[in-house]
Amino acid sequence: MEKRKKIMVGILLVLLLVVVVLWPKKSNALNSPSPVDPLNDSDPTNPKPDPVKPVLIPDGKSDYPLKKGSKGELVKKLQEIINFNDSAFGLTNGVYLTTDGNFGPKTEARVKAVFGSPVVTEAQFKMAIQRRNSAIPYGSRMDDNFPLRLGSYGPKTEALNVALGIYKKGEPYAKNFTAKTAAAVKGKIGFLSVDQVNYYKLLPSNPLIPVWVDKPISFK
Repeated sequence: MEKRKKIMVGILLVLLLVVVVLWPKKSNALNSPSPVDPLNDSDPTNPKPDPVKPVLIPDGKSDYPLKKGSKGELVKKLQEIINFNDSAFGLTNGVYLTTDGNFGPKTEARVKAVFGSPVVTEAQFKMAIQRRNSAIPYGSRMDDNFPLRLGSYGPKTEALNVALGIYKKGEPYAKNFTAKTAAAVKGKIGFLSVDQVNYYKLLPSNPLIPVWVDKPISFK
């Protein structure tokens, strides 16, 4: 009986020893975080990184200034503007640019003549577009002062064109002193420009002074 008790006590001591030795490890194992799946996007401890945004690095290219080598719709519009300008001022003897959208040597030569530079800036292009939409050549001086000459623009120039039969009132170029206007003026007075005196001679009547009556008024 006494022997049996000793065996029981020995077993209990062994069990107690095992519990004391293993308990901290088990506790630490329970308290430690579970392994994280690096591919699990839903795991709050492993948030999905923000997607990498592409970095746009400027390549130094721009539509402007338009220059030799430029291509596309803007160049095509530029060529149309130059042809419109040349048509008004008779600068190419009837030979015009092909509107192919290719800024080649011929376009460059005409750009130099019209814009005074081999390149066209954005500001110049936008101004040319605005004038073209209003039927005004880019080379117009936008004034209507005497003497009227190539590039003059305004109501007095329009009255002169109508009187000479060059353009009808309201037509494209009507307010512009064009190459046709200059040729007609030279044929009439021998000069390419019109001063104030000759201006009123060329007009059938003074457009600036209204005709109030058709016959003399008698007072009684």
